[in-house]
Amino acid sequence: MNASRLCKVILALGTLSTCCHSANILGMFPFPARSHLILITSLMKELASRGHQMTVVSHFPQEKPLQNYTDIQLNFTMESIFDSKPNMFQIGEANPLFMMPFFLTLCQKVTKAALDSPQLQELIHSKNHHFDIIVIESFMSESMLGFAHKFNASIIQICPFVGEEFVGDSVGNPFPYAYAPSAFLGYTDHMTFLERLHNTFQELYFKTLYKLYHLPKQDNMMKEAFKELSDIPSVSDLNEKTSLVFLNSHVSVNYALPLLPNVVPVGGMHIKSSLAPLSKDLKTFLDNAQHGVIYFSMGSNLRSADISPPKLAAILNTFSKLKQKILWKFELDNLPGQPANVKIEKWLPQDSVLAHPNLRLFMTHGGQHSTLEAIYHAVPVIGIPVIREQKVNMIQSASAGSGVVVYYENVTETSLSWALQEVLENPRYRENAKLRSKLFHDRPTTAMETAVFWTEYVVRHKGAPHMRSAALDLYWFQYYLLDVIVVLLLVLTAALSTLVFLCKVIKRKLIGGPKKQIKESREKKRK
Repeated sequence: MNASRLCKVILALGTLSTCCHSANILGMFPFPARSHLILITSLMKELASRGHQMTVVSHFPQEKPLQNYTDIQLNFTMESIFDSKPNMFQIGEANPLFMMPFFLTLCQKVTKAALDSPQLQELIHSKNHHFDIIVIESFMSESMLGFAHKFNASIIQICPFVGEEFVGDSVGNPFPYAYAPSAFLGYTDHMTFLERLHNTFQELYFKTLYKLYHLPKQDNMMKEAFKELSDIPSVSDLNEKTSLVFLNSHVSVNYALPLLPNVVPVGGMHIKSSLAPLSKDLKTFLDNAQHGVIYFSMGSNLRSADISPPKLAAILNTFSKLKQKILWKFELDNLPGQPANVKIEKWLPQDSVLAHPNLRLFMTHGGQHSTLEAIYHAVPVIGIPVIREQKVNMIQSASAGSGVVVYYENVTETSLSWALQEVLENPRYRENAKLRSKLFHDRPTTAMETAVFWTEYVVRHKGAPHMRSAALDLYWFQYYLLDVIVVLLLVLTAALSTLVFLCKVIKRKLIGGPKKQIKESREKKRK
């Protein structure tokens, strides 16, 4: 057999293999935040390119039609759910005790709006759809699991951030409070006693809210939406049927925590090996930067235009004194007081900008995608975190020596000038960024290859029930060994009580015996 025929046979076998395992996959992503879809749609498109039939529910359909890929577009906005779009800078300053109920209520409103939408109502009442896999965003939208029951499909969840503390109820993954910091606090994995105490209280508070407030709300919404299905289980039971969870993390970036076999880190999955081309204007700006470029972006959910006027003035004054050029993702057409060395754009191809050789520094809010992209391209950072998860990411970058943190509430001309001078002039930040990047790239397969393999693994093995943890079958007091501890305490108490009793008996024998003999001797003498 010649080489040409051999190649054709191999190609045919590969195609046959793909077809044999091709699946109908439904992706449910109701949250109206483009940043959440960056990670998720990258996997959806890759699966479509491999022959799987994808149906994706989201707010952001593909600009160009893709083969094997069907969009179902949701049309509601944050403004339609709330009176106005929430100001994330104000939310970030809130106490975690108040932020958590707001966060859960926000997710409930989004989920309710999605279930009530005509697009999902049509899918709920559909009689001629079949799906093998339901992929949902692990972002407090548990009522979407009703679709898994309707279509008798296996469940895969994707967490757009680190997320270990949010997947325990899905697959039974442990989250040890002693060294696993809450995303709402901003501690490291080396906590003091008081920090561990605070961390434990925070997690127990969140678990209580989640179990007693959030899940009942999600359960009611699901049963109202799927009322035609009389046998539908609770959201808790459906959640525990999750076959696989993808986390947007990697051990080189995030803390080393225990993960079950069906909890798979795929941090960086959205980063493409081929970069999007820069516009001519942007390429000229970057290429001609003699002293380098500083890239400033607060992500897609935090708008630079919403920065408070005093802090915005401090940023502008600081930038005006720099010899470097500034490329700023700014959402408005005009920036009052814009210095000559600052260029603003409403949208930028961030991955391509970070890869440019003239880029010196990335000023970022510290979102998970931005953090991973900075590490991928070995770019040092100045973090200006607002939301709690962002603070954790930037604390980790500072601990690794690849950046510094200036908390949003501490943004002044003085603090920014110090941070810029420190990172730009001290080469250790660039060297540490290169080290983190080397660790991040050193893995047996790419994050995308890993995600595709495990998705198809679940398809091949009909939900892969053999990976399900027995922790899901335990009551909470069994999981934490409270019943064992109680029995051990009872045994110890019984043993100590017996020992005390024996000591008293022996004491009476040793002391009481001689006393009795003396008493009897005295009575004999009297007689």
